This record gives sequence, C-alpha cells and structure tokens, in this order.
Amino acid sequence: DHKNKDKNRDKLNELLANLEKIKSEKATEIFMNLKAQYIAFIEDDEQSAIELIDEAIAKMQDSFYLKLTKFDICNKFDNLDGMSKVLEILKSETQNKSYFQNFYLRKQVIYLAKIGEYEAAVDLINIKLKNLSEEARQKLKDKVDEIKEHKTSSIDII
Repeated sequence: DHKNKDKNRDKLNELLANLEKIKSEKATEIFMNLKAQYIAFIEDDEQSAIELIDEAIAKMQDSFYLKLTKFDICNKFDNLDGMSKVLEILKSETQNKSYFQNFYLRKQVIYLAKIGEYEAAVDLINIKLKNLSEEARQKLKDKVDEIKEHKTSSIDII
C-alpha cells in the first residue's frame, strides 16, 4: 500500500510537471490550483499552499475557482478566519451570477457548521439550496452532521 502511495505521488508530480510546461493563462491557473491542493492535501503544508494559492489569485484575480480552492485549503486546516475572508470575497463576486451562487452557498454551509451554527447551515441547505437534487442536499446535510460529530467528540471535558 505504501508502494502504491509513492507511485501515485510520483504520477501526480509528473502530471504537475507536464502541466507546468504548457504556457497559457488557463494552464497556469490550473497548474497553480492543483499544485496548491497537492501541497495542502498530500504534503499537509498549510502555509506553502496558502502562499501559492494567494500568488495565483493575485495573478488571476477573476478566477472564481482559485478562491474556492483557497476556501477548501482553509477548511482542511480549520482556518476559520481564512474561510470567513474567502466567503466575503465570494459573496461580493456572486451577487448577480447565479451560476456561482450555489458554489458560494455550499461553502457557506461548511463554514456555518465549522463555527457551530448547525441549524443555520441546514436552513441554508433547505431554503437557498432547494434547487439542488435531493441527493446533493443530503450529502451537504451529512457533511454538516460529520462536522458536528467531530466537534462534539473532540471537546475536552474539564
């Protein structure tokens, strides 16, 4: 199993190296996005991942997906302040763009659950995300429950 992980890691590095060679703005965006995710989720390095995704956002300010990735990285490391700041940006950018609105609302559900606002998170799913399929809404509700269970099981009793 360890051998498989190393093999997969090598393959990911090879794919990233090949992607980096493509000299277009979209390829650069995808490369920086995936590299930041790799650093966060494979190498478990929050600081380097945030630095790279911030650099990418500075270069490609119109990329909604880079901001979604930053939220996911902040979420992985329970960086509530970072999550909140990204949500502020996403909120202002999704005002009149219904296509991106659901992405923003899904991230807001996760943030609300992380800060202990479980009822508000579920309300958001039931009211603002009612256009999602029942399966998609249930997955989000399950995620809220998972966050709630993790939080309540990790509270120290003094």
